[in-house]
Amino acid sequence: MGLKPGWWFDELRMRWERAEADEKAGFKQGPADGAENLIHAEIEQAERIGSLNPRLAGSLNELGILYAKHHKYQQAERMFQRSLGICVAVLGSDHPDVAVILKNLGILKASQRHYAEADLLLKQSLLLTNRNFGA
Repeated sequence: MGLKPGWWFDELRMRWERAEADEKAGFKQGPADGAENLIHAEIEQAERIGSLNPRLAGSLNELGILYAKHHKYQQAERMFQRSLGICVAVLGSDHPDVAVILKNLGILKASQRHYAEADLLLKQSLLLTNRNFGA
């Protein structure tokens, strides 16, 4: 079963909104901190299942996105790389989710002005996307 891009973060956002409404501890610092706490909790749960599962890859990817949005580039790259490794190991190198993670890494590299790396990653992502879904 593949990861659906975006579904995991939507679920986390809904959980954060519910927790915020209930005024649960840990959600008074703002959405970014609350989201990060939720994603870390999801990563811990997924790791209990095993280190090679799509749920873990999805959570790591979402944490990478969150870190990138907050300019925590080294942390974001580590999350994306770990997510990519898991995704390739579990789903195979041609899976559409691999293209999503490559795209995220490419965007991260572009935001750091590492344009040659960004170009390579984004081209790989586009190639996989076209291979899976057509041009």
